Amino acid sequence: MARNRSKGVIVIIENDEGIAAFLEETIREFVGKRTVVAHDGETGLAVIRRVRPQVVLTDITLPGMSGIMVFDALQASPETATIPVIFMSSRYEFRREMHQRGVKHFLEKPFALDHLLSVLTEVLNPPQTHAA
Repeated sequence: MARNRSKGVIVIIENDEGIAAFLEETIREFVGKRTVVAHDGETGLAVIRRVRPQVVLTDITLPGMSGIMVFDALQASPETATIPVIFMSSRYEFRREMHQRGVKHFLEKPFALDHLLSVLTEVLNPPQTHAA
């Protein structure tokens, strides 16, 4: 039986400890969400499966399992396929590949604080659709 997503949790997968700490502090202070941080893809995937977060924020280039491999694993499971994923990378060329995979949110490093907050707000508060 699938568990509901933890509405107050954002999983951050980032191998740079400084960036991870910045993201944690920013999300806690400006978004008011709890975070769980993993520094590699394998650990991140395990955390996602255990916590069922509201959103995943992941770097693409990670030790071992890449952010793309994490995304593919999430998409392969009905229990995790609907979890929104925001990708981050300093390599702009990944943006096209992510778009082709249907990824809607890509942050190019370095990104401005207001851009990060804008993307998080959009993902956390999707527009409501009403049936006519």
